[in-house]
Amino acid sequence: MYTAINWALDLGLYAAVCAITCALWWLLGRRGETSATAGRAEASTDSAQSAGRVSRARLTVAQALPLIYRRSKQTGALLPREENPDTPTTAEIPMVAAPASSMWRFPRALPLAWILYAAGLLIFTLLPLPSDPVAACAAIIHWDNYTPFGSFVAVADQFRDGESLRGTLYALSILLNIALFVPLGALAETSWRFRRMRRAPEGVPADGSRLARSVPHRRVLAWVAIGCAVSCLIELTQYTGLFGVVPCTYRVVDIDDVIMNTLGAYAGVRLLPFMARNSRFMGA
Repeated sequence: MYTAINWALDLGLYAAVCAITCALWWLLGRRGETSATAGRAEASTDSAQSAGRVSRARLTVAQALPLIYRRSKQTGALLPREENPDTPTTAEIPMVAAPASSMWRFPRALPLAWILYAAGLLIFTLLPLPSDPVAACAAIIHWDNYTPFGSFVAVADQFRDGESLRGTLYALSILLNIALFVPLGALAETSWRFRRMRRAPEGVPADGSRLARSVPHRRVLAWVAIGCAVSCLIELTQYTGLFGVVPCTYRVVDIDDVIMNTLGAYAGVRLLPFMARNSRFMGA
């Protein structure tokens, strides 16, 4: 029951943090869109007065292709538009990627995703702190586990002894430890790929389609190692009572948490290509 109450408190706090963060992000996006709209209107007016038409250099391929080609009603093939002989050919139009249309889509939403994930990681692993640390430390019964997969044995023992509710909560906490680190692996690889996209030669579109490619084994191992290191740091923080803020180990220290967290980071990296193919948040 105490565990369920702590989960409810953590979930309520995280929901509040998410609501506030998303509201601030929305306000930031509205402000940015207003400035961008004003800038585009001014640029369009200047361009129309100086050139009388849209500059080629500002055309994206998506904007230019309908001017160059028409689709055949009989076969569906793309045919040249003879009525626009002055339209530049495909080779003359630079591959300019259109900016993301929404603050809620990657890559623009990547900072928001990291903020929400970091907030959740801290809340669900370190909070709530005991209101009366001395009394809480005196009443704590430590169930720390330093034996790999010992928590699975404990779950089986609890079900065998008829403690179904306790065993269910313990098993659920093991699964949540996997889910908690899935975003870490996915976000780490996503950040890496978007960083590489920004360094790519001009003309290469920086959209979410490149996230669907498989992840090299070397990078998988790197993200898994980082996930393991982050998990070990969390367990150390719990063991030291938030490095002395609480005068005892106020959370259960479990080696299986590290194993499950590491597995979650691995799953996040491996699932990224599948999520990218089906996610509505990828690309412009």
